Amino acid sequence: KVHHLTSVIRGKLKKGNSIYRPIADALNSEFLSSENKLLVSAKLQKWLDKEINDTLHPLNKKLDENINSEVRAIAFNCLENFGNYPIEKFKDTFAKNVFLQYEFNSQWKKLKNYANLNNVSILGDIPIYVNHNSADVWLNKDLFDLDENNQMGYVSGAVPDDFTVEGQIWNTALYDWDNHKETDYSYWIEKLNENLKNFDYLRIDHFIGFFKFWAIPFGKPALDGHWRDGPWETFFEKISNNVNFNKLLAEDLGVVLDTTAQILEKYGIPGMKVLQQRIPDKKDHDEINPKNWSESVVAYTGTHDSPTIRQWFDETSSEQINFFNEYKKELNNKFESDVWNFISMTWESPCKVAITTIQDLLELGAEGRFNLPGTQKGNWKWRIEDLDQLSEPLEKLKLLNQACERVTT
Repeated sequence: KVHHLTSVIRGKLKKGNSIYRPIADALNSEFLSSENKLLVSAKLQKWLDKEINDTLHPLNKKLDENINSEVRAIAFNCLENFGNYPIEKFKDTFAKNVFLQYEFNSQWKKLKNYANLNNVSILGDIPIYVNHNSADVWLNKDLFDLDENNQMGYVSGAVPDDFTVEGQIWNTALYDWDNHKETDYSYWIEKLNENLKNFDYLRIDHFIGFFKFWAIPFGKPALDGHWRDGPWETFFEKISNNVNFNKLLAEDLGVVLDTTAQILEKYGIPGMKVLQQRIPDKKDHDEINPKNWSESVVAYTGTHDSPTIRQWFDETSSEQINFFNEYKKELNNKFESDVWNFISMTWESPCKVAITTIQDLLELGAEGRFNLPGTQKGNWKWRIEDLDQLSEPLEKLKLLNQACERVTT
């Protein structure tokens, strides 16, 4: 069983009479009113020592007994060359965030260990880019495409695709790949390995960015961007000796390049196929029936950026519906619901892993959509309110797993 991290629920979750709240909601008022309770414990000190030495900044002095003083030291180092910041004014906020990160890490390790003990693996997501206002950029300014004032002249984004006709502006910092190459890509080796400590497998978002990427002038429309070459010719060979590629998955959607396919095949990294995007919408096409997809890819019904399956049926063209119905005739496991036939079509593919969403198991429509790419508001708000809703769908999925021989022992 592989559980995709984007399905993890962040909002209120009720199961029976228990209510689980986001950690920030639970600790916010308690933390600010009970500062004396949060003097650095041995465990927190050990964690902070590691974070400072391995991640934040090479501070060698022993951790102070008071969280706030250490947070101020970290913040001043992180904010070097980024202007003066009123650290003292927001010392409680800094201290709270350090504590929350520690608490989250502790709880996450317990959750992952529980999942692994129950034969569930966690598939994490890692974005290829990071925010300009991030510790990554602050502490590695020479590895990013910044001007003399450490500002972005160009930002990341995407050309027009199946999701957005005007392209996308992500406004995250671009890399200076020449400088990365001089370090033998040590930043990426560390980033991937650190994430693989938290997840069993890792999907790299926008994998195409290692081959070519869209650079948009800051403040301009996405269509004003231009292509730049990525580091693929040296990148994968250099990091392959230090990163377990058997744990990686490539989100290789969008622009199709021969070089991408060659690298994925050479290093045995599976790519992705999303059924919603692979059902033809015209008679002349080069798509193939999902039953003939390669084993070396991961099959998705849709992603967090897609409409739900029911929404897809409501909004797609009659041509795609006709092709879907043709594919459906060859299913071995048919359901009364075409949403479940869509899931079955993905599960019956030979792909090594098949993934769908909670919303699709519940057969939700547009109200269950997670994210609409290129938009800033109204996204990532859907939450499941009661896990009992999943009892029947999960039993149905269990039977489908058995029928498609997707059960591990």
